[in-house]
Amino acid sequence: MKEYGVAGWSLQRLGAFSVERGGSQNEEAKRYAVELVIRGREVLVIFPEDEIHYLNDRVRPFKSGAVDIGTRAVLEARQARPN
Repeated sequence: MKEYGVAGWSLQRLGAFSVERGGSQNEEAKRYAVELVIRGREVLVIFPEDEIHYLNDRVRPFKSGAVDIGTRAVLEARQARPN
């Protein structure tokens, strides 16, 4: 997990974590995100554009990770709690 100065250090202490697409810990980070969603006690914020861009006038193409995490969480929660 990378830290980016004081901002990165602070965000990680607040529970933020990064997912490096294609990285060795990518699946572990996705699994953790799915577990957060299933528990429902924390807030999961995802930047579907893959990173933060300071371009407020246009939306960049979304990556599939956010949808994958949400879909996995719904399917696993339904298995545990069908109602």
